[in-house]
Amino acid sequence: MSRRPRRFRIGVAGTEVRSRPNLLQSVPPTAGGRTAAAGRHAHRSPVHERERSQRLPAPDRNTAGGDVALVSGSSSGTVDLVHVTSDPVGGFVTERLDLLGAVVALLIYVSSLIVFSARVMFDLPPGHWIGIPFLLTAFPLGVLLFKAPSAGRPLLYYIQVGLMLASIVVLFLLDYAYGVAWRDTQWAVVSFVVLYFAGMGGMIGVASRAGHAWTISAVGLFLATAIMAFVQRAVTGL
Repeated sequence: MSRRPRRFRIGVAGTEVRSRPNLLQSVPPTAGGRTAAAGRHAHRSPVHERERSQRLPAPDRNTAGGDVALVSGSSSGTVDLVHVTSDPVGGFVTERLDLLGAVVALLIYVSSLIVFSARVMFDLPPGHWIGIPFLLTAFPLGVLLFKAPSAGRPLLYYIQVGLMLASIVVLFLLDYAYGVAWRDTQWAVVSFVVLYFAGMGGMIGVASRAGHAWTISAVGLFLATAIMAFVQRAVTGL
């Protein structure tokens, strides 16, 4: 007796489960003209069949880039097909974007440490070329913001990256583009320090998307950068 294909949804977007009769399986008939499989199937309720069909292994996240079919046979004469449709972004692209964010965060911390240390040791003025690597991190930050909508990033991610990018742009305009002596004005210093460290702290969250090792490295470099920033302020007044 043929049955109409049934569809069930499991907890993965773009995944569907179908139960179809296994036409390749042959079971010898028993007394009364009924097959053994049909006799066993008579004791199975529709709820039981639905639960059995849904107890299939979840697709691995690494298969998000293509179509995958998983087949699971059973003694009830049915074959369960799981079809995973292509992910529009792909796990590979998302992981690479997370890795880029972590690398950019560490580059920002390291370049800031170099600038603060150079000011303490060599008494370098603001706008020196030693700070150019820090300014160049604005470009990968712009890439992160550009790719954020397609990667489905939350609002917090935009705030974290946006604050860091804003602090770099402000520093470029004040020290390199116009050469404004803003460090003699207390409210300007306080405003920039708040913006700068808000962005620096937000980069810890960006780095944490790449894994625990990146998070630990980001936290350690952030603390070192914060200490060196206040040391160079006390020594040089910048």
